[in-house]
Amino acid sequence: MNKILIAAAASLLASCAPKAGYHFHTPALDNDNGKMAYITNYDTGRKIDSLVVADSAIVFKGIVSEPVVARLIIDGQRRGTFILENGDISLNSDNRRPAGTPLNDRLARLFAETDSVESLITAYTDSARQDDKFNSRVNQLNATYRQLFLDAYHENLGNALGYYCFYQLSFDMTRQEIIEEVEYNQMLKRYCRVGDLLASFSKLDATAPGKRMTDFSVAEGDSTVSLSDFVGHGNYTLVDFWASWCGPCIREIEVVKDIHKKYAGKGLDVVGVAVWDEPQSTIDAIEAHQIPWRQIINTKKAATDIYGILSIPHLILFDPNGTIVARGMTGDSLRAVVDREVAKWQPAKNEELEVRNEE
Repeated sequence: MNKILIAAAASLLASCAPKAGYHFHTPALDNDNGKMAYITNYDTGRKIDSLVVADSAIVFKGIVSEPVVARLIIDGQRRGTFILENGDISLNSDNRRPAGTPLNDRLARLFAETDSVESLITAYTDSARQDDKFNSRVNQLNATYRQLFLDAYHENLGNALGYYCFYQLSFDMTRQEIIEEVEYNQMLKRYCRVGDLLASFSKLDATAPGKRMTDFSVAEGDSTVSLSDFVGHGNYTLVDFWASWCGPCIREIEVVKDIHKKYAGKGLDVVGVAVWDEPQSTIDAIEAHQIPWRQIINTKKAATDIYGILSIPHLILFDPNGTIVARGMTGDSLRAVVDREVAKWQPAKNEELEVRNEE
């Protein structure tokens, strides 16, 4: 066989040979067998791979053309974030940290470092008095937390891990900082979440405090339910955008319960808007956490797209006429805003009742 034929044969064999792909594996939990497991694209939400869990093991094999930020989802619940790239990838079932490839090893180190800082913040805030020293220490810890993401971002400007770090950082960036960074790092424009982030600015402007309610509707059985069914009917309305899988949302529900208990029947209504969730998961969470207020279920992205919401929980307070008073508050800042606004409402409402009684 001449050299040309030998080269052609070698090329054919190479093209027929299997390409090295990803081998993702993680132990299953005791009750996982028989459940559906998915690898989803963190950026797009698209399902990349799926299987039915069997033999107490979860093993995915395939090929990706380039690394992507991914999530493991089992029975609708998130089990961990990792970089799906060709190579051997493991996910620790206890702390949900990935390992096995360079990007996953770096991501695992980032998770370990940020978890450590979060633990310090929690321990300190649980034990310290809120004075100048307290505020200084918490600010210092928050700056350390942010710097960990910044370091990882600058080390990975051109890849999926860099994108993930930027997106986490964006929640504490100003609009101008985000725009300037995206212009500087053009790679970010490839990602759907970054596009949504940029598009959200105009939506935030359209639904800022002082703007009237923007309505939306979703199917509920044989009829539809709309935000306008609850907002603008003579009471303040606190609207909670949340999801069953969101830990911060569940924690914030306890704050909203306190507000609801304080003002139910006294000028304030509360409405939940379940987003980015499966209807049954929402229903189960409502029962598990004994949430007493009305809910608009299965809005997916419709509601959050309209209001430019990129992270949850997100709360919006509407006045009795349906005008936005405030948005984005949590914890004590939420309590303070509600107290202030309902205090305005109650004297006016009492005067109205007195006039009616005189008539």
